Amino acid sequence: MTFTVIPHIGAATTIALTVTGRQVLSAAIDHRGWFQLPAKPVTTRRLAGPAALIAGCALVQPT
Repeated sequence: MTFTVIPHIGAATTIALTVTGRQVLSAAIDHRGWFQLPAKPVTTRRLAGPAALIAGCALVQPT
Protein backbone atom coordinates (compact mmCIF):
# COMPACT_ATOMS: atom_id res chain seq x y z
CA MET A 1 0.00 0.00 0.00
CA THR A 2 2.79 2.40 0.87
CA PHE A 3 4.45 2.13 -2.51
CA THR A 4 1.20 2.66 -4.37
CA VAL A 5 0.49 6.03 -2.72
CA ILE A 6 4.01 7.49 -3.09
CA PRO A 7 3.45 8.64 -6.70
CA HIS A 8 0.22 10.36 -5.68
CA ILE A 9 1.10 12.12 -2.43
CA GLY A 10 4.90 12.04 -2.41
CA ALA A 11 7.53 10.19 -0.41
CA ALA A 12 7.80 12.71 2.44
CA THR A 13 4.07 12.72 3.09
CA THR A 14 3.86 8.93 2.88
CA ILE A 15 6.65 8.43 5.38
CA ALA A 16 5.28 11.12 7.70
CA LEU A 17 1.82 9.53 7.71
CA THR A 18 3.28 6.05 8.24
CA VAL A 19 5.32 7.11 11.28
CA THR A 20 2.44 9.16 12.68
CA GLY A 21 -0.01 6.30 12.32
CA ARG A 22 2.32 3.92 14.12
CA GLN A 23 2.85 6.35 17.00
CA VAL A 24 -0.87 7.02 17.41
CA LEU A 25 -1.64 3.30 17.36
CA SER A 26 1.12 2.54 19.86
CA ALA A 27 -0.30 5.19 22.22
CA ALA A 28 -3.73 3.57 21.92
CA ILE A 29 -2.25 0.12 22.58
CA ASP A 30 -0.45 1.43 25.66
CA HIS A 31 -3.54 3.24 26.92
CA ARG A 32 -5.85 0.23 26.55
CA GLY A 33 -3.33 -2.41 27.56
CA TRP A 34 -3.94 -4.49 24.45
CA PHE A 35 -1.88 -7.61 23.69
CA GLN A 36 -1.60 -8.43 27.41
CA LEU A 37 0.59 -5.38 28.03
CA PRO A 38 0.28 -3.29 31.18
CA ALA A 39 -1.95 -0.28 30.58
CA LYS A 40 -0.19 3.09 30.64
CA PRO A 41 -2.65 5.98 30.58
CA VAL A 42 -2.16 8.61 27.90
CA THR A 43 -1.25 11.87 29.58
CA THR A 44 -0.97 15.33 28.10
CA ARG A 45 2.78 14.95 27.96
CA ARG A 46 2.52 11.63 26.11
CA LEU A 47 0.07 13.19 23.63
CA ALA A 48 2.56 15.90 22.72
CA GLY A 49 4.62 13.54 20.54
CA PRO A 50 1.81 12.30 18.29
CA ALA A 51 0.37 15.85 18.19
CA ALA A 52 3.71 17.15 16.92
CA LEU A 53 3.82 14.38 14.31
CA ILE A 54 0.31 15.25 13.14
CA ALA A 55 1.34 18.90 12.82
CA GLY A 56 4.41 17.80 10.88
CA CYS A 57 2.24 15.79 8.49
CA ALA A 58 0.20 18.90 7.81
CA LEU A 59 3.38 20.83 7.05
CA VAL A 60 4.76 18.34 4.52
CA GLN A 61 1.51 18.07 2.56
CA PRO A 62 1.87 19.33 -0.98
CA THR A 63 -0.16 22.41 -1.77
